[in-house]
Amino acid sequence: MLSDIEWKLLDKLIETLTPIEKSATQFLGGQKYCTLSLIFSSIQILKYDYTPDPNISVNSDGIYDALFEYWNISPNSTLLASLLDPKSKTIYGWFNELQKLAKLLLNTEYKEYKDNDIFIQIYLLFQSRSQSFSSRIFGPQIHLSTDNELTQYLDNFCTSQASPDTDIFKWWIDNREKFPTLFKVA
Repeated sequence: MLSDIEWKLLDKLIETLTPIEKSATQFLGGQKYCTLSLIFSSIQILKYDYTPDPNISVNSDGIYDALFEYWNISPNSTLLASLLDPKSKTIYGWFNELQKLAKLLLNTEYKEYKDNDIFIQIYLLFQSRSQSFSSRIFGPQIHLSTDNELTQYLDNFCTSQASPDTDIFKWWIDNREKFPTLFKVA
């Protein structure tokens, strides 16, 4: 049997955890896929909404501090997963520094995959025995689009943000022709 003090502590704990349960837990629990991008975005919103309450005990502040400490520095894969989720690609509500870092990471990954694809295309062209005479003189014709797929993906006018009930795995399969390099990154 719990003592009166233990019951009061439990009441305080419930009071402390209620904002998390009412927002993030209910939201994430209702998702078809609870992806890393959804978890990370939920934590970012909790961070943004949290204001320390002087009336709440040090223990409850410690709970929030531990949560934010654990998710303070995001692994690159978390940032990439969030940006590559077509439902959260606008990274709305993120701090500016985090937005810039996520876009820089995605750009780096994109270029790495794109450069690898170009190298493979060049190699295959040189290996082809059916090269035309002019291609043997001028080299392979490589057509790089001036408007790369990364720019098109991030631009909400070219590619609108997916609705919250979109299956992100199906979205990427459906859009792999439009975004072949990003499909590989995702």
